Order: sequence, then C-alpha cells, then structure tokens
Amino acid sequence: MPSLIRIIVIAAIIWLVYRLIKQWRAQAHRRDKSVGKKSTSQVENVVECAVCGVHIPENESIHHAGKQFCSTTHLEQFKAEHD
Repeated sequence: MPSLIRIIVIAAIIWLVYRLIKQWRAQAHRRDKSVGKKSTSQVENVVECAVCGVHIPENESIHHAGKQFCSTTHLEQFKAEHD
C-alpha cells in the first residue's frame, strides 16, 4: 500500500510540474507576441527632468524655458531658484 501512495504522489508532482511548465511557456508566448506589436508602434522620446534627473516620456513632461520637468512642483522649484 505505501508504494501505491508513493506512485500517486510522484504522479501528482509530475503532473504539477507539467502544468507549470505549460503555463510558463504560454505566458512567454503571449509576452513575445505583445513585444512584437510594440515594436511596430511609434517610438516615444524620453527627456530628463531639469531638477531631479528622472527620465520621463516627452509627451508627459512639462516644458518651460527650453527645459523639461517631471512635475509642476519641480517647475516651480526651478523658477524659484533661477528667477
């Protein structure tokens, strides 16, 4: 009887490993497909905040005096220091 239980446990472990590998491969396949779609879209420029140096997409940045900022707080800080 103990050998039967051992066989069932081993079979369950093998099945679990098989399912995990299958799920991992399916996720990797979906991820590869989504990467291919992104590469065909327009590439977005990234700029650096003049105060903190954080890199952000250009369309999300705040422009003032030829510089880019990540937030209005940093814009105000820059104005206070340079005016």
